[in-house]
Formats: sequence, structure tokens, C-alpha cells
Amino acid sequence: MHADLGGYGYYPLIDRKIGYYLQIVAFESEGSYPFSGIPEYLGSAIKPVVDAIMTGEDVSNTAYHHNVGFNALGMTDVNYIMGCYADPKSCA
Repeated sequence: MHADLGGYGYYPLIDRKIGYYLQIVAFESEGSYPFSGIPEYLGSAIKPVVDAIMTGEDVSNTAYHHNVGFNALGMTDVNYIMGCYADPKSCA
């Protein structure tokens, strides 16, 4: 797997083992994007779900609620994301 931190809300990821790529792109307004770290967290959060889907696993009963296999973010990560959302200047 190769992922790049990108910049200004862009996060590319290539998984060569499973054979897919994904991109997370966040909207940037007025030339400043104080949430630029958040797409990397979102990439970490969705990668286990995308891996399961791409390998043919049925996620219809597990993707919409708590599942230990899909817990990619800790409370520190969630607190950072929520802090950036509540006070964008703290993450600039």
C-alpha cells in the first residue's frame, strides 16, 4: 500500500496487493484549508471497509454499526477531527 499525505485536503492511496486506488479530496475555500489533516484520518477510517468490499466480503450487516474490524481511529484521532471542525484556526 502506498499513501501520500497530499496537501490541502487531497489524500491519494494505492493498494497494490488488493489492486485498487482511492482518493479523498476535501473542498478548499478562499485559498486556505485548515482541515488539511482530516482527509488522512478519513482514509484510515474507510480503508478497512474498502478492503473488505474489494476482497468480496459481505459488509451489508457490519459496515453500518460498531465492528471491531473497522475501528481504525482512536479517541485521540476523533478528538483532533472534532477540534478542527469546532475551531478551524487551531489546526491551521
